[in-house]
Amino acid sequence: MLERQIVRIAGAQHGLVHRQQLTHLGLSPHQVRNRVRTGALEWRSPVVLGIPGSPRTGDQRRMLAVLDAGRDAALSHRTAARVWGLDARSSGLHVVRTRDEIVRVDYVATVHQARELLPEHITRVDGIPVTTPSRMILDVAATESYRRTERLFDRAWGHRLVTLGSVWSVLQQVRGRGRRGVANVEQMIADRRGMKAPESGLEVRFEEILRKHGLALPERQVDLFDDDGWFSRADFCQREQRWVLYVDSDTYHRSLTDRAYDDLQTRRARAAGYGVGRVSDAEILYDERAVVATVRRLITPVSSGGTTSLDTAI
Repeated sequence: MLERQIVRIAGAQHGLVHRQQLTHLGLSPHQVRNRVRTGALEWRSPVVLGIPGSPRTGDQRRMLAVLDAGRDAALSHRTAARVWGLDARSSGLHVVRTRDEIVRVDYVATVHQARELLPEHITRVDGIPVTTPSRMILDVAATESYRRTERLFDRAWGHRLVTLGSVWSVLQQVRGRGRRGVANVEQMIADRRGMKAPESGLEVRFEEILRKHGLALPERQVDLFDDDGWFSRADFCQREQRWVLYVDSDTYHRSLTDRAYDDLQTRRARAAGYGVGRVSDAEILYDERAVVATVRRLITPVSSGGTTSLDTAI
């Protein structure tokens, strides 16, 4: 019966069990050591044991980091961003837990202690506690640069993992005197009020390029009208400067009919008084200079023999 209980707990935790969980089952330190000696369990950290033969997967490694950090711990910061599919390049393990007096020097992960870690700031992904995307934004803001935090913010927003309201709500719950990153997140929310969330990763990447080169962000997904009614939704639009930009993907802009429709959009947008630019998804992903050049031509059209540089930007 006792063995089945241990297996049941470990089965829900990717083959791992905390020493305290074994104590709650009634096992004494001597009984735990005896199970290790006989090969029924093996130490994975000073406080976590594993079932021998259980697969050593990435999920088990992340669960080990959480269990090892102690009560109320959850994956956080860059690790949480990776779990939510927002930062594939992040490495290392980061965990947040409620601040207490018990501190070790041999944690499996980098452990961050927080004054405020409310239950609603934690959820589970594949059975592993992880901070919500909104909480992750606040934690990253406290340890990372403005640009990196902003990039994760927009990715989470574009993937509908957060709203401006959800991030603002968490900010109000955790803000405190001297808490790092609060002013940065407040500024990001203020900058995005009245804007639509990005509809694709390409839009997020496009805006990252513009920020990097000090170019103002246009509106996203703007419906365009002329005397005959609606004719297009521009991916980006700068109303004051009267230009629009379309992002053409290989998937939806390859056939002759697609190209004919694109040409019609361009003609009607120009007739309505807009400069028109087009960039491909490949340019956004792999040719940053081409994207910047197209946007700059739209911002500052140069006349030459009756033809503007806008005509060469499409």
